[in-house]
Amino acid sequence: MESAGKRRVWIGWAAGALLMVLAGLMLFGPTGRDDVYKTLWPAKMFAQTGRVLNYNGDAVEQSSSLLHVLVLGGLHRITGLGLPDLNVFFVLAAGLGCVGMVVRLGRRLGIRDLVGLGLVTGGQSMVAYWAMGGLDAVLAAFCWLSLVDALSGIWRRWHWVVIAGSACLIAMVRPEGSMVALAGIGMATILSRLWFKRAEPVEGVPLPQEIAGRPFLLASLFLVAAAVILGCWRLWHGGNWMPQPVIAKAGGLEMDRVLDGLRYLKKETFAHPDLAILWLGGIWSLVNLVRRKRAGILSVVAWGIVAAGMTFVVASGGDWMENGRFLVPFLPLLILVVFLEIEHELRGRWRWLAKGFWLAVTAWGLWSTASGHSTGYPLLGGIDHGSWAASASGFHPVAGPSAPLAERFNRVHLRDVHPLRALKSATAEIYARKRLPVTVLSQQAGMMAYYLADEFYGKVRFIDLVGLCTRDFTDCAVTSGRGNYRGGLNMDLVYLFEDLPRIQAACGISAPDIVFGLDDAAGSLRSHVQRQGYRLVFEQDGMMPMGSGWLPGLEIESGEFVAVRMQHGN
Repeated sequence: MESAGKRRVWIGWAAGALLMVLAGLMLFGPTGRDDVYKTLWPAKMFAQTGRVLNYNGDAVEQSSSLLHVLVLGGLHRITGLGLPDLNVFFVLAAGLGCVGMVVRLGRRLGIRDLVGLGLVTGGQSMVAYWAMGGLDAVLAAFCWLSLVDALSGIWRRWHWVVIAGSACLIAMVRPEGSMVALAGIGMATILSRLWFKRAEPVEGVPLPQEIAGRPFLLASLFLVAAAVILGCWRLWHGGNWMPQPVIAKAGGLEMDRVLDGLRYLKKETFAHPDLAILWLGGIWSLVNLVRRKRAGILSVVAWGIVAAGMTFVVASGGDWMENGRFLVPFLPLLILVVFLEIEHELRGRWRWLAKGFWLAVTAWGLWSTASGHSTGYPLLGGIDHGSWAASASGFHPVAGPSAPLAERFNRVHLRDVHPLRALKSATAEIYARKRLPVTVLSQQAGMMAYYLADEFYGKVRFIDLVGLCTRDFTDCAVTSGRGNYRGGLNMDLVYLFEDLPRIQAACGISAPDIVFGLDDAAGSLRSHVQRQGYRLVFEQDGMMPMGSGWLPGLEIESGEFVAVRMQHGN
């Protein structure tokens, strides 16, 4: 019986994993944004030096996920593989791990149809998209599933080790992890102690009142301890309790942010039909749980985490990236509780109709996401647009046939190839004259900053305009009080040059040698930079190449410029 159950888990995982991999290869390709390079660089530094450093070699934690940095850096040190592609495979592995964890938990809940559960998990459009996106969303989802698994397991002598390990993963994977976990455990404790007094056991799963005390208390203590230890390390390592992106983005609980968070939920729901199904199923599941006043401990813990996580997403204002990146860490848990409700509440034909409808909407969600919201080009059946990157005069290694797949098949990365070549050329020329570190400023701190630091490490001083990677403006008295938004410090080039005399006098930040960045079709920012005494050495306009007629993908503007201060050029 036990072997048959394990076999069903493996079959369910294989079905969901195969769907996720096929969607990644044939529909999405390497997706996401160039923010991934903010993680690749400290991973590279960790592999080489054993320290977490930013582009300038400063002890600044420029990635939001320390766990992602450490694991990726360790893999890079062991394998020697190139970081961009290694990261794609690592994050995809985390996505496949999420499918496996959901199926495993589903078996413990008594779900018989593990193949269906695996398919709706591996095929959920936003989960599958960010499994190919290189950022930490599905890695965080795996950590949340691990915590729920640990808290809902049967108590044994060494179970506290599993709980402690899961608490450490949660504390390291995202800065808000411990806070959200403590809130979720608090909700689960209240529900299990006060509301679900009559519980319905499922295949040996313990009742809430049987284990909600000691494991929940231990998990809370471990989470607090992990957060304190991590905060002390950060204070010793870089002088701040939190990573630099949190310092740049964090604000208080403001109504405007809450409204932004609600708009974020609305936008993503209307863009993804399979997400709308999840919300409706989640409401139905929660109403039934409250009405019945009974639930297994796993359901109670899962709902506590989902509720706390969604509250954080709304309170923080959501995210600017496509396809619900901030929602993804909690979607596998929501899929699990909704599928459980279908299995337990519906009978016969209605159960199969519900599952069939969900699978159909899942397929629709994958197709609509790939055709209208994806930044990648499919690896199979798609077009290699690396030729576009090599079309201008000269040649850059990023555009070559040996370049990482993550860069040749992602239109955001391809957009930066030509300006990157111009940026490197200008930096080399200025350094040859100056023989001092060249100051380069931008709001873009992704691929261009990564390769610039890689070639000119120690010869370039990068300044992040919105403060995600450097502290120049978050530590400056003139700019630190400008306010925050979900993209970082409230700064742009117009504000910079308006306040530059005061910034220079108070904080010692002079006009940078080079400025680069994105621009709109009207060229307003590059025109403003020119009026400040800069000469354009590169400008690019238009749109990035779209995908095939079936899968055009997300429209990405290619407007970008590189400008050099006039004292440094002819």
